[in-house]
Amino acid sequence: MLLLRFARAVPVASVQAGNVVVVEGKVVPLAKIKVLGTDIDCIFHDTVVESWQRGVRGGRAMWTPQRGDQELESFELDDGTGRILIWPEADRVDVRGGREDRVQTKKSSRSVTRYIAPGDIVRVRGMARVPPPPKKGKPRAAIEIGPPDDGKLVLLFRRPAPAAE
Repeated sequence: MLLLRFARAVPVASVQAGNVVVVEGKVVPLAKIKVLGTDIDCIFHDTVVESWQRGVRGGRAMWTPQRGDQELESFELDDGTGRILIWPEADRVDVRGGREDRVQTKKSSRSVTRYIAPGDIVRVRGMARVPPPPKKGKPRAAIEIGPPDDGKLVLLFRRPAPAAE
C-alpha cells in the first residue's frame, strides 16, 4: 500500500459509494470534545497522564504512564468542492499525527495530549458508502466514509488550522 501522505486525494464532489478513497480537507465538527483539564476543543484526542517515578530497583527516574483516554467524534471534511461525513467505528480507526499539548498538573505529574481540532487539515482513507437507513429520524448523510470491510479508517493529520480562524 502506498503511504497515505503520497496517495492521490480525490475531490469530495467526485466520491462514489463502493470505492476505497483518499480525501483531504478541513475538519468541520458535528460535535466537539472538551479535553479534561485543558481549554482544548477537538474532534479527536489521545491523552496520557504520566508521573515522575524512580525506575525498578532504584534505577533512573522517568515519566511513567499512569492512565490514558482516547475519544474520536464523527465529523465532516470540507475540501472546497463539497463536504463528506467521516464516520469512524470503535476499534477500526488509525489516527496518525496531530497537534501536541503538555500540561504540568502537579510537581511530579503531567498530561500529554495529541489532538485534532476544528479547522485542521487532515487526509482520510476509507470506504465511501451509503449509510444504513436510520431507525427513526433523518439519514446521517447521502454518502459517508467509514472503515473498509477488511481494514481500518485511517486519519492523517496534515497541518493545523490557519491562524485566522
